[in-house]
Amino acid sequence: MRKGIRIFAGLLALAMMIPMAACNSDNNDKGNENSSASSVPEGSVTDNTSSVDSEESADNTASSADTASSAAEQSAEADAETTSETLKGIFKALQENEDYKTYKTYYPDTTFEEKLVGDSIVINISGNDGVEGTCTFPVRDGFLECDVTPDDDLSFMIFNTYVLHSAGTYFGMNDTLFIGYTEYLAAINSGDYVVDLKEDGSGTIKLNIDKKPDVSALDDFYVTEEAAQKYYNEQLTNFTMNHGKILVYSVIGKDDKKTLQLAVGEYGEENTELTYKSVMSIVNTIKPDGYEDFRKDFTELKELKTDKYSVSFDSEAYKEETGVELNENYKFVIVRFGA
Repeated sequence: MRKGIRIFAGLLALAMMIPMAACNSDNNDKGNENSSASSVPEGSVTDNTSSVDSEESADNTASSADTASSAAEQSAEADAETTSETLKGIFKALQENEDYKTYKTYYPDTTFEEKLVGDSIVINISGNDGVEGTCTFPVRDGFLECDVTPDDDLSFMIFNTYVLHSAGTYFGMNDTLFIGYTEYLAAINSGDYVVDLKEDGSGTIKLNIDKKPDVSALDDFYVTEEAAQKYYNEQLTNFTMNHGKILVYSVIGKDDKKTLQLAVGEYGEENTELTYKSVMSIVNTIKPDGYEDFRKDFTELKELKTDKYSVSFDSEAYKEETGVELNENYKFVIVRFGA
């Protein structure tokens, strides 16, 4: 897990430098031409004119060659943009991503310019809202990558929040489920989704976009105690996970009686053993007051109500009580300890 992430805090500053060498060279050439003309004696004008014509012809030829070279480079770059049809599809999905569009409205005095440059998605961000920088996500050997630096939380956030979601959309998956799928890939060390981050936050995140997702692999994937322990520590007051088909939201009380309000959802229209096993793993990890008795009573997915804990499937009541609207593509179980 990446430590010390401060979304929006570390912005990548982009220094734009305009090379002046060509302009200086042109000015020097003109000065030399004027100096030569003033020193030519009368009677040699015809020869000088031939010399100048010859030089101008050479300059024009060189200029034409430069123009042709520049045109060739631009053409090559344009051709490069089409090398990955998958990248083009993800780029289009990003441009149409409603959450990304909403994010940009938070900064009315900022311009977001998305473009394909060769085999990279490039987002130039500039304006007066304190959010600026250039986010570049290249494709290398079939992997869409985000090179992370400790002071560039902007690229990290956009890649994880919008680019990966857009990849899921391109592959025809629910975008939230797709993030859970990447967690599965990371958990089994498949090599198709790699998070390689150092303690200082630098490193690389990359996704294989040449390989179509296999969602059926998630049918046996649930939150184990080992997985939960990677996300939970005693200092947390909330606990969240997007793990395969399972979504987890919770609020953990820090009073004398350790309370817990837990919502565990499973993608689809019904809860299965994946939900049940995930609930038990999380409860065994957090250990709220009364969890020992809960383990004895909650032997299957069912509603329960005691003075210590309760279990229901009423997402609307949860929303009214907490103000949190649960993802409608998931079926949730609501578990409360002392709350």
